[in-house]
Amino acid sequence: MTQRGIVFSKPMVLALLAGIKAQTRRKLKHQPADPNDLPGLAACPYGQPGDRLWVREAWRTLKEHDARQPGELPRDSPLRYEADLHYSHAEFKPGKLRHGIFMPRWASRIELEITHVRLQRLQDISESDVIAEGIRAIYGNTPAEDFLADEEDEDLLVPTDLYRAVWESLHGAGSWESNPWVWVVGFRKI
Repeated sequence: MTQRGIVFSKPMVLALLAGIKAQTRRKLKHQPADPNDLPGLAACPYGQPGDRLWVREAWRTLKEHDARQPGELPRDSPLRYEADLHYSHAEFKPGKLRHGIFMPRWASRIELEITHVRLQRLQDISESDVIAEGIRAIYGNTPAEDFLADEEDEDLLVPTDLYRAVWESLHGAGSWESNPWVWVVGFRKI
């Protein structure tokens, strides 16, 4: 079993904490011109079924540690996780914001076990996969309990529309239209 760190944004950390996120899609670094040139599933940089992912997220520690690099922090340093403002210890005056990419392994509070990996084009995502990504339909300003609605409901944003917006917020305008090949990594929270 291999363990790897993986960065998640605030909304995705909240979806993990709520237990509604069970998949992630990550763009292949090198997009093949021909589908026959796709890498094998064993080449997935996130791992294979049974491997573990530890979540890296935005965080803070004591203000007095602001000048220290993450690797220099004491392992018992108190932390505040920015997604939900949860403190690992009693509340304290937090220092500077630190991006998830710099989170050391010991500071991670969420661990995932990979259940499956596959390759697909981004736009081939199904509605059930969008829901597994932690996206919920929005009706007006209220999350819908189900995803059924009249086509005439102009206020309804279906899960795929919301996922497209999340994807473009992370990868830039036009990133959905480019329809890249993505790793689909399914997991369960440990």
